[in-house]
Amino acid sequence: KYCMPEMFRKLEEIVAREKFDVVHVDHVHMAIYGTFLKEKFGLPIVIREHNFEATILARFAGNQKNPLVRAYARLQSQRLQRYEAEICTRFDCCAMITREDELRLTNLAPSARTTVIPAGIDLPEASAHNAEEDGNILFLAALEWLPNIEGFFWFYEKVLPRLVQEVPHLKIYIVGKGSAPRLERLAHPNLRFMGFVEDLEPYFQAAQLCIVPLLTGGGMRIKILDMFAHRKCVVSTPVGCEGIAVEDGRELLIASDPEAFIKRTLQALREPSLRKTLGSNARKLVEAKYDWHQIAAAFERVYMGVVSVPLNT
Repeated sequence: KYCMPEMFRKLEEIVAREKFDVVHVDHVHMAIYGTFLKEKFGLPIVIREHNFEATILARFAGNQKNPLVRAYARLQSQRLQRYEAEICTRFDCCAMITREDELRLTNLAPSARTTVIPAGIDLPEASAHNAEEDGNILFLAALEWLPNIEGFFWFYEKVLPRLVQEVPHLKIYIVGKGSAPRLERLAHPNLRFMGFVEDLEPYFQAAQLCIVPLLTGGGMRIKILDMFAHRKCVVSTPVGCEGIAVEDGRELLIASDPEAFIKRTLQALREPSLRKTLGSNARKLVEAKYDWHQIAAAFERVYMGVVSVPLNT
């Protein structure tokens, strides 16, 4: 569905009119346009893999109870895996977002030319802790993406009831664009569906902690970097924080099953000193490793490396 004749025509028109040094392609879904420009104009091409996409489908398949859905998703993941491995070998460099994704690609395509450049963010001023509201939890997720919907219902069905028993005044703010029919039918006194918001700052300031109950995914969750930048305490599944240089109990709390997620969430809610320590360590981590200025410099080095002549100025 991403292969559109008009897009090829437009790209050919633009590149014939102007001089470019490097083509940067975002996501494997757009890869065919990059290889077209390389074959047509001899331009070096770089692809940014925000995930190893086949991993997401494979994990989604493994979490499905319906055998037909599971079989279809597994078939699609195998097809995508073959395509992703083959087309990435045509690029002059594949900028993977995590070491885990780099290994997934090179295990399937040893000839792929890869490097790892993590996600980056612009560092904001950190939230004031005295603005936190008691029992306020932030769940930041676009609810039009299946892994986020899956993660939400895992939390809703297996974690939330016990949390509310322990903390009846709990309020969970679900912030992000999109929805789903199952979500629209929900009515729960402890949930607040906010949809898309222009400014996340008030939600970060009010939250005692943030949760990332993700079961399926790949790459990195930039939203965790944003949470860290605001010195927020985070409770996440292992998949949720995959690819980020964290240690359980140092920058965040990791929970791999519902019982552990309940325990770690309650611990964070009840221990202000723990939230403060984790938030402080998390902020230091993003300052040291994930500031966008460092990431941009890494991309510039990649671009310089794939061109055979100096870049245009």
